[in-house]
Amino acid sequence: MADVDAAIERLEGLTGTFGVSEDHVRLRIGLLRAQAKALEALGDIPRDTEATERLSFDPVVARALFDSVVEVCGTYGSTSDDFARLAAAVGREPEMLQPLVRGAVLRSDEKILAGLAWRLDVPAPTLLFVRRIVAAPMVIHAVREAACEETAGGTCPKCGSPPAMATLRPDDGARMLHCSLCGAAWPAGRLACPFCGTEDPKSLSRAGLEEHSARWIEGCQKCRHYLRTVDRRRLPAGEDVFPVVEEVAGLGLDLLAEQLGYHRRPPYAGM
Repeated sequence: MADVDAAIERLEGLTGTFGVSEDHVRLRIGLLRAQAKALEALGDIPRDTEATERLSFDPVVARALFDSVVEVCGTYGSTSDDFARLAAAVGREPEMLQPLVRGAVLRSDEKILAGLAWRLDVPAPTLLFVRRIVAAPMVIHAVREAACEETAGGTCPKCGSPPAMATLRPDDGARMLHCSLCGAAWPAGRLACPFCGTEDPKSLSRAGLEEHSARWIEGCQKCRHYLRTVDRRRLPAGEDVFPVVEEVAGLGLDLLAEQLGYHRRPPYAGM
């Protein structure tokens, strides 16, 4: 779990940083520790091989992780009542946990998610976030040995989820996309929208908070999606990039994207 320990250390270093909420830092650290514990608990559970079953769902591990996630979110989140209602609902109907979590992988209809959120009296974004956080370790366990073939597409070749961010490699500036669910990275075309595939330069734009910064957003005027980007060539030599750290440190870029009218991007749920 060396990467997890390193990510937690970097997260702790964000405490006190301008524009970064300490509660948000504590939230992510708590979630990351809970996910790492779940991944370790999955151990030697056999991996599913069918694409539609890429989830090593163990009810005991899933329930323990779910309980930890709602506890951490209830402690450091801004809507603790929502998490309390969600925990109570799963307590009454524990059988709902498996389809809820599997839906993060199978990308079930948004109307189904909205209907479930209404029934549970929990905002759909809250429900989406929790189920992705719970699903991530199981997806990682299921696909950790799968190959990441080179592709120009914007969908993760391991689990099929959309990217949460991009990095530019320090040696050649090539673009790497980072999965929002399993955390895998794969190479993709630089001058193309990873969401709709357009290569029209008039539709692609870039915006940042500071000139010459190593971090900015790349948006598409055609589909109105955007992606955070980190240029590793502009970082100190040897500095690692952790998507979960970027998720916390770069909220200002999300606010900028919102001001520019882009759609909300998928939150990073991986480890």
